[in-house]
Amino acid sequence: MLIAEIYPIQRLPRRFSAFDYLVPEGLKLERGFFVRIPFRNQEIIGVVKELHERFSPRQGLKEVLGVLDIPPLAETELEIFEWLGKDLAQGVSAILNAAIPVIPKRNISLPVIPALPLKIRTSETSAIQRALQTIDLQRRAFISSPDLPQMAALAAAYLHAHPKDRIVILLPGAREAEVLAPYFVSFGLSVISGEKTEGRCFLAWNDFRRGQTRVLLGTRLAALLLPASVDAVFVFRSGHESHKQRDRNPRYDVREIALEFQKRNACRLYFLDTMPRADDLATFEKEQIFIEHPEPRPYFVNTQNERPMSPHPLISWTLDGSIQDCLKNNRRILCFYNRKGKASSLRCAECGYSFPCPVCGGIFTVYETSIRCHHCDRVEPLCLSCPNCHGVKLNERGFGNQTVKQALEKQFPGVTVSLIDRAKQEDDSAQILLVTSYYFESHRQLFARGNFGLVANLDADLPLLDPGFRSFENALRAVEDLRGLARREQAVFIVQTRNPDIFLPYYNNPQACLMNELELRQAYQVPPYVRWLRLKIRDTETLRAELELKAASESLRPLAGITIFPLECQPGRSCQISVSVEPGAIDAVLEKLSSLPDRIVIDTNAIS
Repeated sequence: MLIAEIYPIQRLPRRFSAFDYLVPEGLKLERGFFVRIPFRNQEIIGVVKELHERFSPRQGLKEVLGVLDIPPLAETELEIFEWLGKDLAQGVSAILNAAIPVIPKRNISLPVIPALPLKIRTSETSAIQRALQTIDLQRRAFISSPDLPQMAALAAAYLHAHPKDRIVILLPGAREAEVLAPYFVSFGLSVISGEKTEGRCFLAWNDFRRGQTRVLLGTRLAALLLPASVDAVFVFRSGHESHKQRDRNPRYDVREIALEFQKRNACRLYFLDTMPRADDLATFEKEQIFIEHPEPRPYFVNTQNERPMSPHPLISWTLDGSIQDCLKNNRRILCFYNRKGKASSLRCAECGYSFPCPVCGGIFTVYETSIRCHHCDRVEPLCLSCPNCHGVKLNERGFGNQTVKQALEKQFPGVTVSLIDRAKQEDDSAQILLVTSYYFESHRQLFARGNFGLVANLDADLPLLDPGFRSFENALRAVEDLRGLARREQAVFIVQTRNPDIFLPYYNNPQACLMNELELRQAYQVPPYVRWLRLKIRDTETLRAELELKAASESLRPLAGITIFPLECQPGRSCQISVSVEPGAIDAVLEKLSSLPDRIVIDTNAIS
């Protein structure tokens, strides 16, 4: 009797794997086939894990109901799901359920996307040609590219140079996928995005797997559906934090999947961004890192030196003169300042109380009539007295973008100044735009030019205040992303910082600078040299959560090569434990984690 082990495409607890089913006489099955199976009084879809003979099958086994007319998963594709289940300490069924789009029950059609021509400047041609030479020489590489339009131009050039190849482009967000889609329609396009209906995602995925299109353009979901027939995978904006799914299971990283897929499938793989992550230097060989520094080179302004002659701490003497010159030439100014509100924090002058958020422990940002925690979005009325000592002398510390806007209006009377952040989007045709990162992620038209003659980072040091180990890398990336905009606009680029010497080593020798960063990470035992895991329970009963996590940590303690950190609790909300794991111990740790109850949320790449 032939028995099929089948993964139900169902959200199941991590301890469940494949289920046994009888194969009816005459039904031909192979590993990777999509089949219909009875499961818990309903009919669902499953994927065949393997087949084997059994002379005396267990009583009560149900039969496979039939095979779906869908191309089966290739060996590489199913191996990736199985590897991902192990790597994330999740069941393979749960991974398949998150990845495989629901098959539409009725006939639907994909929307027609109007094609647009992809135009580039003549000055960009040489950079694209050099990048193509790197692609021809290396089957995998990191390639620096100043902005998304040039990344798209490089992918299109690759398609022209390799007319038989089929590619996947992975993007950090649905907005980028929507903007880029028209430029790849002429090649034959499938689009997979979390914002599209599952039925349309299935049709797009099925079209690509059947060879009806050449380009699969998608967000994180597309990384779970990489087809074995693909010739090259491009990860655009590869350093973007949205390539990691952090808020729900499965908590996977697009970059890790792409690297594992390339290793198993032997396709080409290219990471594209304005600069590499330090991790990329540990991932790629030296000759596989392609970094260019085209104009404009950042002009770093030491705000400490210029403070005595500057009209405002965030408007240096140099910036003030550059803005005036730009306005005389009838060009606009974009000022980037990624701190919202009226002031960055509130502090009691009498006892030093800093008004921490009662929910997450973060710092409240001051607005006109309220204070807001931008970590957990808690909002409270603006305090009139200190809850600790009842003093009424409360000092607003630092500058929020609302205060900076007032300073710009005062310094340049008669000039229109607009503020654009998540909470407020004023007129984006003003002469001076003051923006946060929201402008680049959700507001700006990616292929449009805004007649900017000056782009300025008002405080490049802000990311350095983040306690995370990527703070220096993120500060550099913010500068490089803005430089890409300045290059597209052919604008002057000014970077204000209290210490230019922090940034200059990267522009003198980028690989040496990032290698130094890697050495520091190795010394402090952070990724990529160790892996950090997090075990978390959300529960209003704090004591119960504490006991469960302590039991889980005790089960890990006998293992070598791990460090378990103290329990952290937010009373009435959640408790968590962090664990650092050396590379040689990860398999043993993952095996232990796979047996833990689903009530414990596991992130096997908590810091990435």
